[in-house]
Amino acid sequence: LAGAMGLRIIETVYRDLGQRHTPLHGYLANLSPSLYRQYFRNLLPRRMRGVDYIRTFGHVSERAGTIDPQQVYRVRTAVDHLISENEYAESFIQALEELDDRQHPLPEAERELVRRRAGRLLLASHHSYRLRLELSVHEADWLVDTLTDFGPARGVYGARISGSGGGGTVVALLGRTST
Repeated sequence: LAGAMGLRIIETVYRDLGQRHTPLHGYLANLSPSLYRQYFRNLLPRRMRGVDYIRTFGHVSERAGTIDPQQVYRVRTAVDHLISENEYAESFIQALEELDDRQHPLPEAERELVRRRAGRLLLASHHSYRLRLELSVHEADWLVDTLTDFGPARGVYGARISGSGGGGTVVALLGRTST
């Protein structure tokens, strides 16, 4: 909900600046991270009570949920996470494409560096979800931490919670190893 609130605030800023239609088309993923950090981040409230949000901006889309007027929402933190999460996902996909490029295969030393970069992206994503949003679950955190302790030398490059907030699912990037 806090992310949807942030989206509405940013769209309102666009409209206040005279844009009839925002370039976001209803998704924070359409906002460039550098544009967000330079122009919009500091405009978002760190915290906002639901009643204050509703009074100023109205309700968010039905698919996002219902704002509790008494709840305090961490709007900037949620948007920070979503913007970063999109960056991590894009970079992770790029790393996988580099590893799968059969036309221009990488030497093994470079492949190892790409696997490590991809693993760090998974961990950054997990830590953002865990520490910024505080939405992770203990069991998933334990599994990510345990896997991470093995490290790349033992074939574990990174891990993160997955499952659309349901908890209990962990995705790991593993290399081929005999240990």
